[in-house]
Amino acid sequence: MIIEKLESAGTYGWIGQELAKALDYLKHTDLKTLPEGRVEIDGDRMFAVVQVYKTSGEEELKFEAHRAYLDVQYIIEGTEKILISNIENFHQEAVPYRPEEDIVFYQETPKSVALILQEGDYAVFTPEDCHKTRCDVNGKEKQNVKKVIVKIRIHKDQEEINMGQKIGIHHLAVRVKDFESAKAFYTEGLGGTCYAQWNHPKGFPACMIRLNAGGILEVLGEGREELPDDFEERNGCFIHLALIVEDVEAAVERALEYGARLKGEIKDVDIPESMHLGAVYGPSGEIVEFLKYRDEPITEKAD
Repeated sequence: MIIEKLESAGTYGWIGQELAKALDYLKHTDLKTLPEGRVEIDGDRMFAVVQVYKTSGEEELKFEAHRAYLDVQYIIEGTEKILISNIENFHQEAVPYRPEEDIVFYQETPKSVALILQEGDYAVFTPEDCHKTRCDVNGKEKQNVKKVIVKIRIHKDQEEINMGQKIGIHHLAVRVKDFESAKAFYTEGLGGTCYAQWNHPKGFPACMIRLNAGGILEVLGEGREELPDDFEERNGCFIHLALIVEDVEAAVERALEYGARLKGEIKDVDIPESMHLGAVYGPSGEIVEFLKYRDEPITEKAD
């Protein structure tokens, strides 16, 4: 995220030619005369959206994020508050991602900071920046705002995004000899937070630890039963990589096309969280999980 006065926009020219082009457009356009709606700049690579609205209470609005475009939001008239939080703080989608609009809405999060934008201010939001715009500044008085948002395309292959190939690391899993000692090491020793703990069907304790600078570690202890040779989990070794994706089936299918082998079945799980999950063996035998959060837990079928 970048926040500064438009008059000093050259400070961030190093970010790239596209951002410099967007800032140049804002500097040399009579923004107050622009009508609402889309304004062409460079086709789908870059365009502007002019919005006119009244601000609202925070509780009436949702956090949003974008995946294919970077936002340059400039206040032409008025003042508004924007709440900002890193996308890693969100796990529940309120409204699923809509590729044609390049927008996804998330459930509320307590981890956010407030930004006040006034006339002449602009901010740059990357796909990592979830933002709740249009908020009342003091929570009471409504403001009339005119804003222009310059959208800069950052993903070249929209089809790949739609296929579920926009991925990120969700967690790494490690198997340990002494579960309680390992849990204390990663929480008390290294400052992580244990947010879920359960007993695996194979008899060993497990937990999820959120590290204090981002990222999640799954810790698996020793079980009561002897593990089969193909269980592929040795003490002290990282045993699988879990990737978060948009479409589990599409991600698994693409992995199989490139030499992976299916591991088990694609299924819904509720432990440690409500997820849709599929896994493969990579070309060297490594385990890769693909997961997507689900809004609703599994419900038992009536007999």
